[in-house]
Order: sequence, then C-alpha cells, then structure tokens
Amino acid sequence: MAKAQNGFAVLEEVDEGTFESFIEWAYNVYYTAAEFELKASSPPSPVSSSKEDCETIDDLLTEPEPLMEQPTDWDWGNFQSGKKSKKAKTRQELKADFTRREHTVRRETPSTRANRGANEDYTEVFLSHARLFVFADKYDIQPVKTLALEELYETLATYTLYRGRTGDILVLLR
Repeated sequence: MAKAQNGFAVLEEVDEGTFESFIEWAYNVYYTAAEFELKASSPPSPVSSSKEDCETIDDLLTEPEPLMEQPTDWDWGNFQSGKKSKKAKTRQELKADFTRREHTVRRETPSTRANRGANEDYTEVFLSHARLFVFADKYDIQPVKTLALEELYETLATYTLYRGRTGDILVLLR
C-alpha cells in the first residue's frame, strides 16, 4: 500500500550488481554476468613450471576400481531375481549427460566464455548468477529465475576446475 502511495518501492537486501542485471534483463531479455578476475598469484601464461598450477581436477582423478565384480543375476537355488545391476557411469559419461541439457530460455543470449587458466577467478561470475536467481525467486519472476539458472548451468558446464580454483565452486555452494 505504501509503495503505491509513495510512487516507489524499496528493494531491501538487493545489491547493486544484481539489480543492474535485472534491469538489463527487463530491457534486453538477457543479462551480463559479472566479470572474472585475473589473479596475479598464478602465472597468466599457459606454460607453468609447477605441475600443480597447470593440472585440472580431471587430470588428478582416476576412475575408481570396482571393489568386486557383481553378477548380473543373483542365483540362490531355484530363485533368480531377474534384476540386473546398473553399471556405474564414468566421469566422462556423467559430464556428457550434464552438458547435453536443453535450454528453455537461454537461446538468444551471448555465449558463455570458458575459463582458460588457474589464474582466472570465477567466484563473482558464479555468484552473480546465483544472486539474480535468488532475487527472481524472492519476487517470483519466473523467466529471470529460469534464465539465471540456465546461465549458471552453462557457466559450470564450460568451467575447467583447476586445483587452485576449487574455492570458486565452494563459495557458490555456501
């Protein structure tokens, strides 16, 4: 009621960047995420003298060995369950499933830039999408909510997780 009488509304707990993203969406039907930051602590060149600086998590992880081979049919005397055990998906299969997702809103937006090195801090990029999603959820703006989620998804799908950049993801999870 006071909003109608005063002619303006006060949006509490909304930071300036999130509101700017919302206004950009209102005019353009898309928004620009926050920019990544270059960190000076990691060398910007792709060639590094330290193996830790250039390895990605995919390079570090190996496929786990199965503890034991499980039979596809259990046979206890005359009883057979008929259930076949599901083979666990490999990391590559899981990533392929994740990246094949179809977008419902994010069709005409500019493409997402993938990170290119461990010196690129994507914390604010992830958080800008998450903050806009929370804003849209709070004010029940479904198209913005869907777009923010799809933008976050696309950024995560193209993101290479370097050992030194795990904090970018952890901040998002908090």
